[in-house]
Amino acid sequence: MLGNILPKGKAFARLPGKRPSTDVRGASSESDGDSLPGYARQQHMWSPVILRSVSLVVFAVLFICFIIVIEVLYSVSTRKEGLSTSEERYHYLWTYGPTAVLTIVAGFWGQVEYRTKQLMPWKLMSQQPEPATRSLLLDYVSDWNVVILFRALKQSSWAVVLAVLGTLLIKLITVVSTGLFMLQNVYMKDVPTTLLTQASFDGTGYNGAKVDGTAAMVVAGAWWLNLSYPLGSTDKYAFQPFTTSGKKLGADAIISGTVDMFSADLQCDVATVANWTSGCSTQMCEHDELNMTLSTPSCSKYPFKSFQRSSSSVGGYYADVFSAACTDTDSADSLNEKRLIFAAAHWDENSTQIQALVCSPTYTISQGSVSLLYGNQGVISIQSHINSSSNRSISGLEAPALTVVVSGLYSTQDIVYTRSASIARTDTFNTTISPRSSTTTDPGLGLTGALVVGANLSYPAWTYDELVLPTLSEASLTDKEGAVQTNSSSFNSTSDSPILLNVTLPALRANLTCDALPQDIVYYITPASDFYSTFTLRMQLDKKCQGVDTSTDFAIETDYPNATRTTFGAFEYLKGAIAFGDCPALMGFYGVIDGNSTAQIRGFTCNPQVDEVDAKTSLSLPGLDIQSATADHSTSRAFSTNISTTLVLETFLSQPVNKQDQAFDAFFSAMLNDQKSLSLSDITDPSHYSTVINATQHLYGTLMAQAMNGNARIPSSDNKTTFPGTIVDPNRTRLTQSAISTRILEAFLAAMVVSTLVASYFMQTKEVLPFNPCSIAGAGALIAGSDVLKSDTLPAGSEWCNDREMLRRGYFSGLVFGLGWWAGDDPRFGIDVGRATEERE
Repeated sequence: MLGNILPKGKAFARLPGKRPSTDVRGASSESDGDSLPGYARQQHMWSPVILRSVSLVVFAVLFICFIIVIEVLYSVSTRKEGLSTSEERYHYLWTYGPTAVLTIVAGFWGQVEYRTKQLMPWKLMSQQPEPATRSLLLDYVSDWNVVILFRALKQSSWAVVLAVLGTLLIKLITVVSTGLFMLQNVYMKDVPTTLLTQASFDGTGYNGAKVDGTAAMVVAGAWWLNLSYPLGSTDKYAFQPFTTSGKKLGADAIISGTVDMFSADLQCDVATVANWTSGCSTQMCEHDELNMTLSTPSCSKYPFKSFQRSSSSVGGYYADVFSAACTDTDSADSLNEKRLIFAAAHWDENSTQIQALVCSPTYTISQGSVSLLYGNQGVISIQSHINSSSNRSISGLEAPALTVVVSGLYSTQDIVYTRSASIARTDTFNTTISPRSSTTTDPGLGLTGALVVGANLSYPAWTYDELVLPTLSEASLTDKEGAVQTNSSSFNSTSDSPILLNVTLPALRANLTCDALPQDIVYYITPASDFYSTFTLRMQLDKKCQGVDTSTDFAIETDYPNATRTTFGAFEYLKGAIAFGDCPALMGFYGVIDGNSTAQIRGFTCNPQVDEVDAKTSLSLPGLDIQSATADHSTSRAFSTNISTTLVLETFLSQPVNKQDQAFDAFFSAMLNDQKSLSLSDITDPSHYSTVINATQHLYGTLMAQAMNGNARIPSSDNKTTFPGTIVDPNRTRLTQSAISTRILEAFLAAMVVSTLVASYFMQTKEVLPFNPCSIAGAGALIAGSDVLKSDTLPAGSEWCNDREMLRRGYFSGLVFGLGWWAGDDPRFGIDVGRATEERE
């Protein structure tokens, strides 16, 4: 049956009277005759364009240029710590770029390989007679190029070897090129950028009356609690804060610039006491006050009120800082210009010894070099400068694009990796709350609270806003694999995206339950005076609270006793301070004092308690610094109402600074000026009562959190109480598959599938040829004995004509050609003129 499909083999018989030739005929490079007049002088050998010397030189120059470019880029990358600043989202550019270029080069080099393999048998025969295995039967075209490589090595066809090696090397280089560029975090020095200052110094609007105690608290916090200075300041300088102009930098980047720097100093004179007296400082003479007048070489009169002491005191040592103005009209100092007085005194009943300095503040603004940590703007350093077939070709064109697309298919990315963990606490909370501002172990609790409220200090460890959280042990952190080593290299946490431990913790939160007082509870207002700078609100409280007293007074201190209209606010302890019966713990009044009118005054009372709530907390690793904590109010439960001592508000807040028509105590001043949870309209509008109460509850809760942080903890020796949580690592580097490259790759593969199926349908090659026609003998066997070789089809000399010239001369004009069986005395299978039969006759 196979004989009916394949062409029958043709038997060759020796012609009678002819002996086989044993002579080797010589080949001439010139024609013996001129069958084509006018064409003899144009007998040029054909050479493919891609194999001409110019083309090969272009390839050599191109590869040399690639080497130079790569070396230059590497040199620049090494010298400048990288080529440029980029982002991960642009990784397709540096991944696809080199691959696309090399894919195009590979396409052109493929022609070099193909033409070299095609012409090699002809080249060998043109040099010298070769046996059939090295000439007519030599096929470098049809097989896989790796097989051809070994065949060429065996045949010593070095041109084919080099061409195939070139193709394989280009493919290898294409793969390697995908890792030529990569995105890395590197340390770069002296990167030019534009800096923008965020503030400037301008003394025209300076008003000393607006200066409160925050600056002094910040300095005390830096010296006493080792806290950092606020943005734009150091221990000696205040400078213009600055940042970059839109350029995104890492949190650990250091930015340096030359900015204006402010430095202050004092010019002091030793003062002598010109006069001093002592007398009553209060209406009932509960306190004595030391009044003195100092003299310096530049001014003979600096009068001021200095130290106060209880009238029953026997005296002691006193020291403080005051301010006073020169009142000597003949003085060289300007009148009413304030000077700082540093005074110390030994003041007792029998004698008074005083030492004092009178100082004039000075300042200098000069330029200096400042280096800041970009992430948190901490100061690093500061230096003052004072001074083929169409169907097949579709798939063939799509295939090279796969090399480009695949290069960007996989990449490493930082992804969020979560795992379960647990951690133990190291303390418990005392149900007896004693919110003192100072303890033996932590004498700076009050200062810390004042800095949190007044200077926007970051919350101390294990506190967040109004919450007090249990202390956790980082050493007890475990996951399913055991103890978590947070100091290992796997915890590559950065300040930009730290590794987090998310855990729900039981937290304490102080709360106030407040009730409004009747509108008419205040029935009389005692005005302030120069001698007694206090407004007094007189009211009638509940008998259980007020006891046998006929009335209760609420004092409001003011710096401006002669003001006709005063906006005020005060919040203080009622029980045990103002009234001594069964009273609410705290009382507050706010509004406007206008003469003796009480119409714009609102009052409220509050009772404190401490609740326990579940707080969803995020802590950074390593270190367990609290990043956020959110209370779940639905889980609130009473923890304690046993608050054994009062929260002395003045010890947790800075001294208030009021305008001429204001009288706010430290508590209300903090809500208005520091936390900005209230505005003046909230104070003057009685309908904003709920806003005032909410602000009061928030500030009280914040201060109590700092007090309980140092007073309500009981250390625990065993870590039996553990809390489940989740470790969230946003910096886990994982091999990921690109969605874009995936879709592009799938589209190309789908197109190739369609092209392959279409080509298979329209081009059936199963029963077309009896053998491989890629060798010279294979191609020649198909036209042996054909009319194509007759002189009336191809005249003598037509071997010098290219395809275009043959068409021009009309050699094949009117002829059609077919492939198949041809009838005759000796039927054959091959190519001939006309229509072939489907089967051998």
